[in-house]
Amino acid sequence: MPKMDGSEVMQRIKKNNIDVKIIVISMHDGEEFILHSSEQGASGYLLKQSEPDEIVSCIEQVMDNGHFFNAYVTKVMYSRIKEPNKKIKSTRLGIELTKREIEVLKYIFHELSTKEISEKLYRSERTVEGHRQNLIEKIGAKNVAGLVVYAVRNGYYS
Repeated sequence: MPKMDGSEVMQRIKKNNIDVKIIVISMHDGEEFILHSSEQGASGYLLKQSEPDEIVSCIEQVMDNGHFFNAYVTKVMYSRIKEPNKKIKSTRLGIELTKREIEVLKYIFHELSTKEISEKLYRSERTVEGHRQNLIEKIGAKNVAGLVVYAVRNGYYS
């Protein structure tokens, strides 16, 4: 999605219409992405390679029962219930960074200060700090050093 990621779209839809049901169809089968989508209010979650029958069943069950999660997604959610404090490792494929978060991450990698980043992006320092905090949470880093390691491992440094 060129302008925003699926999570942002879901948040906007839910903000404007709380009763709408959202079914996520994604190529991502990572635990962290499934859980994040569920936490954001997805009523169903399917992988792009799902069979047509499963897609139809998902739509029908969401309409009738308000939700649908196949066996794989249910297993992921159950494991989270069993281990609620388990840290989930993030990977580039398992999470989606917004265009702005990627920009901030690259500037952090190149050692720019919050003030310098805010000047480059024409945003307030507080907004840049918000992006930095979102990155730390999404990636599961403990600090800025963890963001730099993530940037190197995942090619976000050019």
